[in-house]
Amino acid sequence: MELQLVVVAAVVAAGLAAMAAWIFGGRWRLHRRLGRLRAARDASQARTRCLAAFPDSPTPNVLAAYRWVQDLAPIAPFPLHPDDDLGATLGIEPGAIAARFEASYDCYGPETGTLVAAQEGNTVQALMAAVLAAGYEFYPSPDRGGPAAR
Repeated sequence: MELQLVVVAAVVAAGLAAMAAWIFGGRWRLHRRLGRLRAARDASQARTRCLAAFPDSPTPNVLAAYRWVQDLAPIAPFPLHPDDDLGATLGIEPGAIAARFEASYDCYGPETGTLVAAQEGNTVQALMAAVLAAGYEFYPSPDRGGPAAR
């Protein structure tokens, strides 16, 4: 009887360990990869590239949209490039984008199809364009207080 309990406990422990490795292993690798990528990028050049992608928009609005997207990255502050893929490069989940849009909607009101456009483009530039189009760029980030922090 004791031997059976020990075997069952060992099997359960091994299963839990495998599940934890499966869940947390991918995030660890993502953080490590993003850390290396962040070290290889210059933050001011990244901002300049994003500003250049929106020459007709006011600089404060583009910088606010840049921070809006930057707040979604698992490692902050992360120097974003306009052509970065939201999922493949940055590891940003579509659900996180949708939740941020929903929180912005609760604060500022409706957008007009911009979330769909952002998800179809799947790049930093497409998401920044959607944020700017919706007027959500000044929505406060969770670490700066405001509705997103609640």
